[in-house]
Amino acid sequence: MWTMVRLAVFVVLLSNAFPSAAPAAREVVGPDAALQVSADWIGEGGRSGAQLGWHAESAGDVNGDGYDDVIGGAFQYTNGQSQEGATYLYFGGPSGPGATPNWIFECDQAGARCGFAVASAGDVNRDGYEDILVGADLYDHTTSDEGRVFLFYGSPTGPSSTPDWTMDAGQAGARLGTGVSSAGDVNGDGYDDFAVTASSFDGAQPDAGRAWVFLGSPTGPGALADWTFESGIAGAALTQATTAGDVNGDGFGDLILGASQHEGQGGVFLFLGSAMGLGAAPAWTASSQQIGAQFGFMVNTAGDVNGDGFADVVVTADLYHNPQINEGAAFLWLGGPTGVIMRGIAGVPANADWIFEGDQDYSYLRWAGGAGDFDHDGFDDVVLGQALYSNGEGNEGRILVFAGSPTGPGAAPIVVAESNQIGARLGWAAEAAGDVNGDGVDDIIAGAEQYSNGQGLEGALYLFLGRASGCPGQDGDGDGVPTCDDNCPEVPNPGQGDQDNDGVGDACDNCALLANPDQADCDQDGVGDICEATCDIPPTGQPDPCGCRPETVVNVTITTSSPTGRGSGLVRFSTTTERTVLGFNVVRFDAQGRREQLNQVMVPCQECSTGLGADYAVIIPKHKSGHYIFVEMVRVDGAVSLFGPAIRE
Repeated sequence: MWTMVRLAVFVVLLSNAFPSAAPAAREVVGPDAALQVSADWIGEGGRSGAQLGWHAESAGDVNGDGYDDVIGGAFQYTNGQSQEGATYLYFGGPSGPGATPNWIFECDQAGARCGFAVASAGDVNRDGYEDILVGADLYDHTTSDEGRVFLFYGSPTGPSSTPDWTMDAGQAGARLGTGVSSAGDVNGDGYDDFAVTASSFDGAQPDAGRAWVFLGSPTGPGALADWTFESGIAGAALTQATTAGDVNGDGFGDLILGASQHEGQGGVFLFLGSAMGLGAAPAWTASSQQIGAQFGFMVNTAGDVNGDGFADVVVTADLYHNPQINEGAAFLWLGGPTGVIMRGIAGVPANADWIFEGDQDYSYLRWAGGAGDFDHDGFDDVVLGQALYSNGEGNEGRILVFAGSPTGPGAAPIVVAESNQIGARLGWAAEAAGDVNGDGVDDIIAGAEQYSNGQGLEGALYLFLGRASGCPGQDGDGDGVPTCDDNCPEVPNPGQGDQDNDGVGDACDNCALLANPDQADCDQDGVGDICEATCDIPPTGQPDPCGCRPETVVNVTITTSSPTGRGSGLVRFSTTTERTVLGFNVVRFDAQGRREQLNQVMVPCQECSTGLGADYAVIIPKHKSGHYIFVEMVRVDGAVSLFGPAIRE
């Protein structure tokens, strides 16, 4: 057993539709809102009981016209075969989607539930057109309710009427197609990859569920999956698998999975991409620590909500309660070297970087996803769907949009849009729509799967255009320039002067003569980093936000005894700062220069979250002379620096 002592602090033991005349969504705008939006377009299911909006997603640009398209699932659609299900695709354009769907795909099999899940697959064959995925979770091929996934390639005219690739589960009751999604480019070969799930698949354990990933190529996906994963827990219901973006910034897409019944509470698993594809074991896991919460009901990339260049992830638990019963909640964790994901710390609500709860009994905050940059401020935003929320109309549902910022999403939404229809369930799904009208600003697509307007429970898709569709008329600094167009919205500057053309007005620019749109000011002295010629090293013991203090190990010493008695030694050392440190090893080199690691498990950094320095004491096995003992500093990027040799005390 190895022991690491944080001096004077603690001891740690290390061990092994159609445009509608129905009312547009009613908006309830947050008190600090800079934007106000309404449903700019509603596409209806057009058939009684179709439940369009069960799933709603961006389809990417399927026909290559420069406008993003939207896709929706109507899993109870009937047209010849009862509840066969259908998928609706609408092309984007200068005025948004058209009056009718440009493409509808039906499964032509009773009870198949085509459109239970729909998504963009990315550009799987790299022909310049986005491809789409459709899941039919109760489709029968050779066995009952095995499920099927359909892949359609994009083209100048859109998808074909017949799929270009299909997959069947080959196991009765597996429900393949409960989840379909792009996986990004997990192996960095330039072709987009995709993931599919079967929530009731029996592998090593019954109903554990399984996820499959197929790699893209010039000819599309192969017949066999390139990667699979099962949670190994009976009844886990692994349902969701989707791209996490690039959480560690290595250039490879990462994958996040959700199993809402894992160990009775739900679990999330994140896998990192690489040149070889996804690893066999998750790099990070998370749980809700609340039985019955269904944590991992939805998992998604949030985009880059704090603008640090690393993708972030968001997870929902739709039956979470605190204290409202089944209120639901969303949890967000930041990517990057300082977040708990890349530091290998299991995710729990207590260490989430952002949480939002439904705060209403049985309102089921169930959906969360990236909204793109909906408010056009340079930070990705988050959209939530609270489908059974009530405010005047029971179970009308709502969506909430939270603006990103340098510190992540805000505590309050910038926009809350309600359906204003009893039982419509707006927010059953809600996602970034891409740029549907080509104005350069990201839009949002949402589903109201029990919306009715002439056809009972026909369902509908709701489109909300981003900020460029118009300013809300607010002028916070009273200079006559609307807030959403003001290059310095908190300081009056009617002339909008911007000498360095960085988009930040001179009146509030911390370096007005040199372009610095991010306004970086690490020491918070009001002068932008780009304008400061020197880097001031802070006093010992004080934080070093600018990274001026050298990151090094000092005062490496060794004694021939330790608190554990004879047969051991004690190596002490201190660090000046730990901005990019992962941990430390104590090593010895023999006369031939061969390295021997003396600690069994890497000593973790203690101040890597603060950037301060720390004192360490590491017990090592007995050694002959104490010579040639060094400390290795291991950084998050894998770089290793050597310090020493240790001086005998």
